[in-house]
Amino acid sequence: MRARLHIDLGTPYTQQPQPIHVQPRTLVDETLPDYPEPAETEDELRTDPSTTYTVERHRRRHEAAVEAWRQQVPDAVSDRATIETPAGDHEISVAVLGTASD
Repeated sequence: MRARLHIDLGTPYTQQPQPIHVQPRTLVDETLPDYPEPAETEDELRTDPSTTYTVERHRRRHEAAVEAWRQQVPDAVSDRATIETPAGDHEISVAVLGTASD
């Protein structure tokens, strides 16, 4: 069976079967670092002795951190994952659409 991921908009779902919510972290391996948070990039900038903090520098540094993180995601997607279902844990194959392996 194939499945597609969709964003949960919080709207009640009335059709059957009910969708299964999968945490995104389930689909990537542990090599992927956590998503960079603005407070983290601010702390890094403020503790960097070679530069002075400005809002614009913070914005640029955070954008660069997010872009670097995004570039790591495709290599960190797992081939297999275990998801929780109403019938118990189930191992699935994971394939990323839009890649050369499609």
